[in-house]
Amino acid sequence: MMLDLIQSKINFNKERFSIGLILTMHIFGAVVIGGNLIDNFILLTPFNLLISLGLLFWNEENRNKNLLIISILCFSVGLGMEMIGTNTGLVFGEYSYGKTLGFQVGHVPLIIGVNWLMLVYASAAVVNHFGEKLHFAVKAALSAALMVFLDFFIEPVAMRYDFWSWAGDIIPIQNYIAWFVIAFGLLLVTHRLMMIKSKTAIGLFIAQLMFFVALNLI
Repeated sequence: MMLDLIQSKINFNKERFSIGLILTMHIFGAVVIGGNLIDNFILLTPFNLLISLGLLFWNEENRNKNLLIISILCFSVGLGMEMIGTNTGLVFGEYSYGKTLGFQVGHVPLIIGVNWLMLVYASAAVVNHFGEKLHFAVKAALSAALMVFLDFFIEPVAMRYDFWSWAGDIIPIQNYIAWFVIAFGLLLVTHRLMMIKSKTAIGLFIAQLMFFVALNLI
């Protein structure tokens, strides 16, 4: 009984620490980047994404085979579709990545695979929090819609800070359709294999939304 109580306290503190760190990183980042207070601070974006994903996994109680399958699938499919997209323009439209997101493979920053995994995980957690008993296909559609909603705020910021750029500086509707279709497929598998319930992931989704909304307003 005492051990359970101690373990519960440790988990609670770990969760609070993770959410607090995520919110602090994103608020600080928005202030520094938006105010142009530190030169090249935006180049730390890949580290922010890696730390955020690490905190998600640290707080995940079910680190099992299904989580490994989901992680490999989201990373590889997300990165693969981006490679096809940047080299052909057939998936999202005509776009190219800048240098902000770091090391690239096939003209795509490797961290983009991490971003796809992180956003799938976080959006699934948000939907499970409010609609745990929904059919997994409905949850997949709602989660994918959340990802597209977030991307709506990401795109203008991405162009401004050289994450990536669109031909003619126009974001095509094709991009949002492709985001939804790819995300829906990944989330079908995710919701089918695993019930992701994580307050840390919800905190991350909110932090990401606040970060990009703030940079759109500055």
